[in-house]
Order: sequence, then structure tokens, then C-alpha cells
Amino acid sequence: AVLPPDFYVLKAPGESDEARANREAGVERAINDGIAQVFGQLSLPTNLRRFARIGLAQALHCRDEMRSRLPAGAAVLAAPYHRLASFDAIKRCVLIRHPWDDGDKYWGSVTGIPSHVVVIGKQQQTYDLIKELPAQIRDIISKELDDRAYGGTLSINRMSQLFDTSVNTAMAPMQAQMNTMQNLLAAMASRGVGDAMLPSNTPEADPDLQRYGGWKWVQSRWRRVPAAFRFPDSTPDNLLEQWFIGSEILQVPPLHMLEVG
Repeated sequence: AVLPPDFYVLKAPGESDEARANREAGVERAINDGIAQVFGQLSLPTNLRRFARIGLAQALHCRDEMRSRLPAGAAVLAAPYHRLASFDAIKRCVLIRHPWDDGDKYWGSVTGIPSHVVVIGKQQQTYDLIKELPAQIRDIISKELDDRAYGGTLSINRMSQLFDTSVNTAMAPMQAQMNTMQNLLAAMASRGVGDAMLPSNTPEADPDLQRYGGWKWVQSRWRRVPAAFRFPDSTPDNLLEQWFIGSEILQVPPLHMLEVG
């Protein structure tokens, strides 16, 4: 019994575990790059990536034999793993292992289940994975076509998603400003003007505060914000704008100018 071709990074004589782990990480990155070059940049599910990995290992394992037997103009020789030298390094890591290699690590623990039953179970798992492939491939291709707007059109579902996202992003700051203005107008309507109650000793406002209407007489105290002011409950972008810029229209200075009291 043998296992399918795969990529293995064996520990070299005198090599430390850390050095081998670093070398293995580099090989894995090269394998992923190779899979992307051969099978495309699509985001493959885990089970498809396993098939792609074994497929690439099989192709590299047979590469030299194919070159020796095929005519120079054969179409398969145009594949990236035939043309690009970057595949040479990972080809050296392709091995066909036996279950008893590496201290029998490929044998499962003893369960008492006959081997043919295990084989049939594995075959069923493979069959189930293959049955799922058409739907997964269809979903991947559909998403790719939508993202690239193939033919200048989008599916209805994708168009709805993009529309909802753009509208929500654009409307959130505007809705927060509208809520603040509604609260301000409601407070002004309920309280009236009340200028006659203002004290005569109005504190002097610095130029920065003057831009936002200066000091306001609110609840018998001089304050930098109007009576209707409420700390905004809004998006992060709008909160940053309120913190550093404020609103001259609503006469609210940047929030970092406020003091507790």
C-alpha cells in the first residue's frame, strides 16, 4: 500500500527542529504560490485545496518522465510547472510514502476494524466530497463573475448587497446629524428664547470657541454647548469628526474642548 504523492519536508542530518520548521514554512508558501499559478487565484475550499495539492505533487512527480516521452510542442508542456524554475525547489519535496514510513505514523491506532471496512469508509468520504464539488465550484464561479461584473451586469442578489451597503454607509452620518438637529429644535420649542434671564457678565470667548457661538447660558450656568446637546451616538467616522471638528451649524465645538462640570 502506498499513499498519494505529497510534499514532505524531511529533517536533514544535524538540522534543529526550529530550522526544519522554518524551512517547512517556506516550502508551504511556495506550494501555495504554485497552486495559485496552476489552478488560478480562486479561493478554494479546504477539500478542494487538498485535491489541488495532491494534483500538483502528482504532476511534479511525473514531470521529468512526461518531458522525456512527449513531443516538444505538446500542450501540457506549457503548464507553469514545466516552464517555471520556481517549481524545481518544491519538486524535490515530492515523495510517495508507505504507511510504515516514519515509525508507522501513517497507520492509525489499532481499532479492530477490518482494513477493507476502513477503505470503504474512506471511499465513501471521498465520494461525499466529490458530490459537493459541483455546488462549491458553482458558488465560487458565481462570486467571481459578480465581483468582476462579467458582461457588465451583476446578479440581483449581488446588486442588492452592494446597494444596501453603500446606502447604509452614506446615510449613517446624515441620520445622526438629523437626530441632533431634531433634539435641538424640540428643546428650543419647549424652552423658548429666555434672553431676558441672561446675566450681564458674559465671559469672553476665545476665537476657537467664538466660531461655535461662544458661551451659552444653560441651566443657570455658562456652557460651551447648547441646551439640546447630547453626546452623539453615531458611527466611528462621525464621532471622530465631532471630536476634532465639531459643528458650527449646531454651535457645538470639538468635543475635546469640553470639560467635566
